[in-house]
Amino acid sequence: MSWVLAIAAGGVGALARYIATGWIQRRMNTTLPWGTATVNLTGAAILGFLVGLGSLSEPTMRVVALGFLGGYTTFSTWMVESILLAEEGGPAGIRAGAVNTVAPLIVGITAATIGFLLGQWV
Repeated sequence: MSWVLAIAAGGVGALARYIATGWIQRRMNTTLPWGTATVNLTGAAILGFLVGLGSLSEPTMRVVALGFLGGYTTFSTWMVESILLAEEGGPAGIRAGAVNTVAPLIVGITAATIGFLLGQWV
């Protein structure tokens, strides 16, 4: 039964990503993909927190982590946006694509670590 809930939660997570990404991106005055970065970073922090708690059952983690957060975060969009940035504007575009690939990775690991430590602290 938890697999059915995980699938449903994945759909809800994908819808939340679509809404959040669009809402954030419309408010930014740049072509940089801040919406995708924001959902991926918040997803990493939340997952780190849940793992840090260590008290959620496997079925609950399956629904929340694999389902909702799996639908909410997006690796593929992040990579496509990095490629599109790199294709625009010569060397400046390549730099933007590289920064969009590396910076969220570093910040995402940091966000997950902070979330994990907070989860252990609570």
